Amino acid sequence: MFIDDRDFERRWQSTARYYLLAAGPAVPRLERLAGPNALRVVAASGGKFLFTNL
Repeated sequence: MFIDDRDFERRWQSTARYYLLAAGPAVPRLERLAGPNALRVVAASGGKFLFTNL
C-alpha cells in the first residue's frame, strides 16, 4: 500500500497495529514523521527494517 506522509502519521499514531518495511536510508525520514521512539524494530536484515507502531 502506498500512502502519503499525512496518512502515514495518522495511521502510525492510531491504536491499530501497522507494519512498515523500509530500507536503511529511509529510516531518518520515517523517524521525523513518526517520532524518534515510535518506530519499533521487529526485524532487521541486509539493511532493511521491519517496524511496527505498537
